[in-house]
Amino acid sequence: DSEARQAQFGPRIAAAEQAEDPIAYYLALREYVYSIPDGHIRLDGGDELGLREAAIGGGYGLAVIQLDDGRVIAALVSSDGPAEQAGMAWGAEIVTWNDIPIKLALEQVSALWSSRPPATQEGQHIQQQNLLTRAEIGTPVTITFRNPDETEVRQATLTAVDDQMVILYRSMEMGFPIKVEKGKRVRPSEPVEARILPNGYGYLKLNSEPFSSPAAIDPVGVVRRAVADFIAAEVPGVVIDVRRNRVVNDQMAPMMMAYFSTQPMFYEQIAYIDESTGELEVVGDIFLEPASPTYTGPVAMLIDNATLSTGEGFPLIMQALQRGPVVGFYGTNGSFGMSGSMVSLPGGYTVRYPNGASLDEKGVIQGDSDSSLQGGFVPDVRVPITEETVRAMYVDGRDVALETAITLLGATIENTGSQ
Repeated sequence: DSEARQAQFGPRIAAAEQAEDPIAYYLALREYVYSIPDGHIRLDGGDELGLREAAIGGGYGLAVIQLDDGRVIAALVSSDGPAEQAGMAWGAEIVTWNDIPIKLALEQVSALWSSRPPATQEGQHIQQQNLLTRAEIGTPVTITFRNPDETEVRQATLTAVDDQMVILYRSMEMGFPIKVEKGKRVRPSEPVEARILPNGYGYLKLNSEPFSSPAAIDPVGVVRRAVADFIAAEVPGVVIDVRRNRVVNDQMAPMMMAYFSTQPMFYEQIAYIDESTGELEVVGDIFLEPASPTYTGPVAMLIDNATLSTGEGFPLIMQALQRGPVVGFYGTNGSFGMSGSMVSLPGGYTVRYPNGASLDEKGVIQGDSDSSLQGGFVPDVRVPITEETVRAMYVDGRDVALETAITLLGATIENTGSQ
């Protein structure tokens, strides 16, 4: 509702301009941008005036996650952090947060300082979990919690300390381990990682960051050679991992998945806004055409909520071709539209946004979330979020989603053999 947003944010921006208040101006801009539920939306420039770091630079020595049974537990408790010093053990059930029942407290958390606007209800809930335990350094919070194997509910007042945001990054690991060094996430160095796992299965990790390695020139060629290696090694199955994949080239998904398909398929109609009419106008179609060599054995795919943009095209193809199960703790981001537009604003800021959509054969927008924040592609097999799987991820360092995918591949092979 652009008119409602104009009424809400226009006066704030005008007042900030009149008062020559750069902080009020930036906050109004950011709140406006983050009111639009799409992962492509970005507000760049100005180094955030230090506001984000000030707002969430402090942590309480814990991160939380809501289990499938509804309980909210401490998924991370940092050694000698405020939570541990207050007697909290790993897996403690959080009961209240500043005297508010924990579920209600989560619902009240703003996603304003998340890395990008959440596009779905699920994505919003993930960000609320990540940001609940972040605050300005020195901010107190009173919580009640129950440690595992205890019936007594404890109360503690914690003070946020500077943890270099390590706990925040680690809280984002659910579904895909993240390497953190000096408070920063270590990004992958190659566009495609391919190997044969110790158990004999093929593993193909498709990344999406900007790269300068020779492989970045022809990432599709890397996939082609990996598939040839898998075929030569007679791997019993392949896991395609597109967690945290945010590829921006629209044709990348069908070009890479062509080595796993024996039949062509319609992928999308590309549609952009006609500025004269304001309507979507189709400018072209994309199809998947099978390519050689073709791996025809069992395949499973891993996704998460950071699977975004063209990255969401991979599960679209997997599910359309019924090529194998799509596996994950969460669905994809729900931001499948055409990105690339931008507008420059006073103060050195730039708003980047999508100006088109991916349409299916009937001309219906696909992949993007709708006005009720429903969208994206959901797993065929959801990995359960239980104390056991959370402990395996955060404490034992296991990749539970990958383990689940391999188990499913094994069951497929066994069933096929028995037939």
